[in-house]
Amino acid sequence: MKVKIWGDSYSVSLDESRVKTNQKRVLICLLDGKWHPSTELMEVGGSEWGRRVRALREGQFGSMRVDKRRCSNGIWEYKLVLNSVDKKVVRDTFIV
Repeated sequence: MKVKIWGDSYSVSLDESRVKTNQKRVLICLLDGKWHPSTELMEVGGSEWGRRVRALREGQFGSMRVDKRRCSNGIWEYKLVLNSVDKKVVRDTFIV
């Protein structure tokens, strides 16, 4: 399955490698099934980490379930529900 990224400013030649790398980093971080604060996800996924989390919920990435909860001081935590992960989609999308 080919990763599709939509947006007027998106250029395959300029952006695909960076976006796929950031997406992979966010997924790898969440694959432990534990809660991760948004600050941690920003460190691994870059400034657009929220888009990377939302993308995991989309059909092209297997419609994974990512739960979120508010912690303190406006910080949210995110957790990947492991039984929602389609291993074939992960392998085909992120393993090159």
